[in-house]
Amino acid sequence: MADNIAITAGTGTTVATDDIGGVHFERVKLIHGADGTNDGDVATTNPLPVAGPGGIIIAVAPTVTAGAYSAKDAVGGEMTFANAVRASAGTAILNTVTIVDKSQAAAGLELWLFHTTITEAADNAAFDISDAELATCVGVVPISTADYYQIADNEVACVRGVGLEFKCAATSLFGQLKCVGTPTFASTSDLTVVLAIEYL
Repeated sequence: MADNIAITAGTGTTVATDDIGGVHFERVKLIHGADGTNDGDVATTNPLPVAGPGGIIIAVAPTVTAGAYSAKDAVGGEMTFANAVRASAGTAILNTVTIVDKSQAAAGLELWLFHTTITEAADNAAFDISDAELATCVGVVPISTADYYQIADNEVACVRGVGLEFKCAATSLFGQLKCVGTPTFASTSDLTVVLAIEYL
């Protein structure tokens, strides 16, 4: 089947083309918009929307115990990291985990991450989840005491290059902290967990 359609020239509207090797290729002007809508011609002031990899920074402050923990206790409740993926059931990569600690407890921690919500372990109680919910775990990020950078009376831990690829059941990622040692926090608002995520 021939690719070209012959058009006999006559009176009417002139159609813009590009003559390439004796074949006229029609020039088409781009517009964009959702189905049934027109958001206008593509121009420097109205560019074609293209989604690059992009990413998101998500900070969540769990409520912790102002006091001591035993080893392997849950630290705070379940955390919801909203929009951890671009679309429902999407995938992303966790690149960096930052722990902001106002009390300078230098706690060795593990950040357990899940693709759907779980029945959280109670704060300052043994970290324990069911076998069924364990299957929803997408990974665990260790935060060691050596990861902290201290100043006068507070500190930040930064775990770079995590490289954990994950998929969410919807758009949120869920997590809970578990302590490795026996930290003591001064205030219930001492910790903030910050995730740097790259969309795929």
